[in-house]
Amino acid sequence: MDMYNRVLKHIKDHVKRYFLALVSVLLFVFLIQNFLTPYLADDFGHLYAAKNADFLDRMWYLYTHNGGRALTSSYADGIFFKLPKLLFNFINTGVFTGFVWMIYRISRGEKRYSIPLLIFITVIMWTFTLSFGQVFLWPLGSMVYLWCIAGLLFFILPYYLSFSDAWTFKNKVIGCIAMVPLGIFAGFAGEAATMGGLFIVGALILPGLIKTKRIDLWKLVGILVAIASYLVVLLAPGNSAREGIAGQDDSLLSSLSYRFWGISNYVMDELKYFFLIYFLLIALHIYCSQGSPKRVILSIAFFIAGVVAIFAMLATLPYFYAGRAFLGGTVFLFIAAAISFSDIWSKGIPIAKALSLVIVLVLSFGMFLSLPRAMIDMARQQADSEERNRIVAAFVDKGIRDVVVPLIPTAKFPQTAAHKLENLKEDSDFWVNRGFALHKDLNSVACLPREEWVTFIKEQGIVVEERSFASVWRYLME
Repeated sequence: MDMYNRVLKHIKDHVKRYFLALVSVLLFVFLIQNFLTPYLADDFGHLYAAKNADFLDRMWYLYTHNGGRALTSSYADGIFFKLPKLLFNFINTGVFTGFVWMIYRISRGEKRYSIPLLIFITVIMWTFTLSFGQVFLWPLGSMVYLWCIAGLLFFILPYYLSFSDAWTFKNKVIGCIAMVPLGIFAGFAGEAATMGGLFIVGALILPGLIKTKRIDLWKLVGILVAIASYLVVLLAPGNSAREGIAGQDDSLLSSLSYRFWGISNYVMDELKYFFLIYFLLIALHIYCSQGSPKRVILSIAFFIAGVVAIFAMLATLPYFYAGRAFLGGTVFLFIAAAISFSDIWSKGIPIAKALSLVIVLVLSFGMFLSLPRAMIDMARQQADSEERNRIVAAFVDKGIRDVVVPLIPTAKFPQTAAHKLENLKEDSDFWVNRGFALHKDLNSVACLPREEWVTFIKEQGIVVEERSFASVWRYLME
């Protein structure tokens, strides 16, 4: 017991050092995961557009054919797909750092450095983020989802800090100017996350509005700009252009019913264990609140915001089959759980802390088991993709621009970006194949099962370069 107390005291005395060390380890792992994630699916078409399309023409095309993603997809094509993958890996890790920091900052309450809270946020994100790899690691997916939701949280943060009396804009003009770009980004946050964001912002300003009968000008400007931007998203011609994806008929009532039950069944199936954890945490939070319900109400408000963001998809993009579309809603749910966990841990009531610790330990054990296997899955996908580049180079060196590559095995873990994403197929007319061919300046690209492909290249006399540091470096600088 004396040893335990000494260790505990040492950690408390050096909590900042250990907290920052844990942050460094987590971000290093995420950076490695970025390096293990190749370009996939839609990336190839966007890489081609980045080299050949006019920025404004591309934005208009995306707005009229791909819905409200015009802004996010355009900066992907106009800026970030022009950069080497090596540089993108570091940028994406930086955005992810800010994203996690904002979740932590909103959740932590008064305690500045909370190692248990950071671990809790990490394990629930790893365990319950729908399509983790597609929203955090896949290049296009991270720009459309991670970066946009990070922007939405950045929009929410000033309202939260004002609500908690931690900070506010001292200069009204600067505040209003700052909220314009933040409001625009919040409005274009992707899918239906903006609705959840507007809900939580409304919940954060309501107490002050009731108390003082007034609202700061910067808060009003931010909300109005976000609403106007969101209307631009909702009215995008590209939304109707994508209606066919969900396979709905023309009846509005039937369409809404179809979407509602589809969303409900999907979310309950994927997040049922998270909901059990949250309801346990909120019950413990209420037990620990000791007559101070402000943070309990805040947790519930974020939970409702998550539900609002999820079901706001009834009015927006019908393509709800992909788990990545729910990132905004699940992030609000995660913040709700993290707020409750933070307060439970800081209140010091033994039974509540013990139960919350059990949750963290169970989830951490699951992550401990799945992380190495997911990393191996990522490494295999990256190696297969880099090999494909060497194969293309071998064909081109022979003057052949109708390329045949081996099929890449399906990724097994949802934390891998390639999991459930479309990849190159045997048919050279498949949309991913066409995008890849354009990107590589080929006539066509088709796939064969590996055994057949090995026989094929032997017959063609094609020799593929062995994997080397030089080949990997060329791949990263692509």
